[in-house]
Amino acid sequence: YIEDQKGDTLLFVNNLDVDTDLWDLMQNKITLQSVGVDGLVANIKNDSHGVYNFDFIIESFSTDAPKTNESSPWKFSIGDVALNNFRTTYVDDSLKTRANAQWKSLLMNSAMIFQKLN
Repeated sequence: YIEDQKGDTLLFVNNLDVDTDLWDLMQNKITLQSVGVDGLVANIKNDSHGVYNFDFIIESFSTDAPKTNESSPWKFSIGDVALNNFRTTYVDDSLKTRANAQWKSLLMNSAMIFQKLN
């Protein structure tokens, strides 16, 4: 459960199952063989000033320190993703827009995900 700075639900997950290869982390790889999410609720809000309700999370990871390229880049791979009982709400006050989406079951595999990205 994550709440925004106003105390409203930003993200809630009833159950999260991740099958990963921990040894790959030693080689700068994040390998998720499968991800299962059940009972996910996500509420995204953009206020009239263009500030999202999750901006505070992004800001908490920002730094003024100069970037260095001393480390190797991380490689990321993902297998099957199963979303069950997924509900999301998007509210944009600056555009006066509201959208809701809900899935009972959605299954994606890596070929589907990366085909859409290319």
